[in-house]
Amino acid sequence: MTTPHDPLTPPEEAPPPAPDPSALPFLPLPDENAGLTGRLEWCAERVGSKRKLAELAGISESQLYRYIEEHIAIPHDKLLALAAAAQANPAWLLTGLGEPLRLLARPRPEFRPALLIDIQESFELLMVEYQKTIPLALRSRMVAYLYDVLRQEEAETGMLTKLDKFKLMQHVSFLAEFKSEAELDVMSEAFNLFKYKSLTVDIQSQHQLLTTWCN
Repeated sequence: MTTPHDPLTPPEEAPPPAPDPSALPFLPLPDENAGLTGRLEWCAERVGSKRKLAELAGISESQLYRYIEEHIAIPHDKLLALAAAAQANPAWLLTGLGEPLRLLARPRPEFRPALLIDIQESFELLMVEYQKTIPLALRSRMVAYLYDVLRQEEAETGMLTKLDKFKLMQHVSFLAEFKSEAELDVMSEAFNLFKYKSLTVDIQSQHQLLTTWCN
């Protein structure tokens, strides 16, 4: 049995529905020099207005204006909420790099043993040639992350990876910035979330992971 509504108590307002990604227009991207301000304004125009963007992200319009005018830094949870509201890629919103639109969740590519073996062998040869000393556990995580990234690249391009020394060195130089297994684990988990899950659904449950990844 439903309880009758008290006419003196205003009913709770349902949160605004998230926009349908297919219904949002793709607008010309802001100039590279526009910075975070330009990217936030792009997101607002994409959903219809700054007021609508603030409403969908669960923040006040005045708060959004402070972010746009760069009077205060955007907390990571708010940045993620703004990106989700505009169906934008949060990494692009934060840095201006990469694809502007959030890609929909997709199936993980089928496991390809030959690629993993190629990465392992090439990685070890590179370590010997450049006399790099990386702990075994950290090397294992680097290889696992490289496999995930390169296998996804294959799935997106439809072309098998040709792992030359220059390409591998680029990846290893990036991974060498990570000093612990825990840091690489965060990177791997964030990659899997962005590529294979629905970010809109997972923002709250993965808040700590994504905040750490942004940091």
